[in-house]
Amino acid sequence: MLTRRFAPALTLSILLAVAAAYAQKPRPKTQEVFAPYWTSEPGWDTELQLKNNLSAASLTVTPVLCLNSGQEIPLDASLYPRMPLNPCG
Repeated sequence: MLTRRFAPALTLSILLAVAAAYAQKPRPKTQEVFAPYWTSEPGWDTELQLKNNLSAASLTVTPVLCLNSGQEIPLDASLYPRMPLNPCG
């Protein structure tokens, strides 16, 4: 008798557990952030700081420095979970 009362709840909890295990993880999206005012002139210290706030996954970022001449300089970096990074220093 007790088994009949708890069977629907047990079945539902098993189905929810299986569905959660096979749930699709969100896909990463490309994001852009702009910092237009930087310089390498004497007397200035320009610093770019990045931090990975993910608790369990690495993050790959590609900062790109755009010069007045139109030249683009990519700076590849991998950030481990909860790791700050200063790719310029």
